[in-house]
Amino acid sequence: MGLEKGRISETQLTMLIISFILGTALLFSPGGEAGHDSWIALLLGLGEALIFALLYTVLAARFPGYSLNEIFSLVYGAIGGRVVSLVFLWYLFHLGALVLTNFGYFFNSLVLIETPSEVIVLSIVLVSIYAARHGLEVIARCSQVLLPIAVFLNILTFVLLLKDFQPKSFQPVLEVSAQRLLFSAHTTAVFPFGESVAFLLATPALSSPRKPWRPFFLGMLISGGILVLNAVRNIGILGNMQDILFFPSFQAVREINIGQILTRVEIIVAVNFLTMGFLKVAYLLYGAALSAAEGLGLRDYRVLGYPLGILMALLSLLNFSGIYENFEFITRVYPFYALPFQVGIPLLTLGIALIRRLPQEGREP
Repeated sequence: MGLEKGRISETQLTMLIISFILGTALLFSPGGEAGHDSWIALLLGLGEALIFALLYTVLAARFPGYSLNEIFSLVYGAIGGRVVSLVFLWYLFHLGALVLTNFGYFFNSLVLIETPSEVIVLSIVLVSIYAARHGLEVIARCSQVLLPIAVFLNILTFVLLLKDFQPKSFQPVLEVSAQRLLFSAHTTAVFPFGESVAFLLATPALSSPRKPWRPFFLGMLISGGILVLNAVRNIGILGNMQDILFFPSFQAVREINIGQILTRVEIIVAVNFLTMGFLKVAYLLYGAALSAAEGLGLRDYRVLGYPLGILMALLSLLNFSGIYENFEFITRVYPFYALPFQVGIPLLTLGIALIRRLPQEGREP
């Protein structure tokens, strides 16, 4: 199982996948391109993403106990395996930088306005480096503590906003064109659900690596339910206004007003993004360090934590010239950019493994 010697349970992996998917999704409200039909787009996207999950679990179950780099090496050969590993490593690294970019834009524009983005990004990445260097078990335990808090706060905001809910905001249903709805659904399948492909790195650490089905499917279904609830809340409160907002969840929660006493609790959205986003960056940094260390033949992936973390932070600051360009990339480019990593590599790997009947000998985890 490579350099990772720790073990995690199915429950821990499930909670980590949920946290990972919610990471930035709670902030951006996926499916927004479909307007007030975004909740339908989310459900359709979840259906497409479950096909992705089936692909990941079949691949992982076929190679129990093998690290992802070992699978690539076995399927593509020594040189080809290194190339594919490097491509997948780039995706993990770049995705981590994109999440850090979102941190910078969100906190710099709405929460810590006077604080430079560099300070915000560096603060997050240093904490993430600390967690990544302590390994998968520590990150999984963090998710067990932070995820229930995030879910509770998200449900609490929904309950507090019920009195201001406007059911007419959902009418007419399916007003958006079929083409736009399906593209929005595909966008949600890729972001955030398809990003769980990163957990192919974690399946060898499962206490029962021959049965990765439950964590992937439960993780997607539960996180999908939370995101649908999130979308319904935003539509019911903001109506069509959510279409022009970069961070609709923040604005929706800002509308909470209970007797002029409980107000301005939009910090809840910031807290949820901070905790779930931290877990996402920490895992991606861990995955990038682990993959790079295995590819370089190092004995310890932790030595790569600081250099990769700093490089990830630097890339996040150079990714885009502004928040509008960032949003355009997420909605227009990313649904196509991510497909080779989320579907292409796993599908090709599984296809070649089936044709060549690999692995020829089983390995006990």
